[in-house]
Amino acid sequence: MKTLRFTYRLSLKFDMPVCEHYFTLRCVPVSNDVQKITIENSLVAPADCLNEGIDGFGNHHYVGQCLRSHDSFEYEV
Repeated sequence: MKTLRFTYRLSLKFDMPVCEHYFTLRCVPVSNDVQKITIENSLVAPADCLNEGIDGFGNHHYVGQCLRSHDSFEYEV
C-alpha cells in the first residue's frame, strides 16, 4: 500500500471576539481495507474541551468547545 502524507489546515479570524463556541470538525476520511489513515499530529486552538471519536459512517471527528473569548480558531491535522 502506498503512503500519502498530507496536512490539512483551517484558520478562521472572526470580525469580533466570540465566546461559547461549540464545534465539530470532520475532515479525516474513513480508515478501511482500501486506505489506512494514521493521524500523526493534530492541533485545535483554542479549545477548553476536546474529544475525538468515530461517527456512524466510520469517519474520525473532533468535538469541542471554547467558552472563553477569542477572535481566531485554528485546526491542523
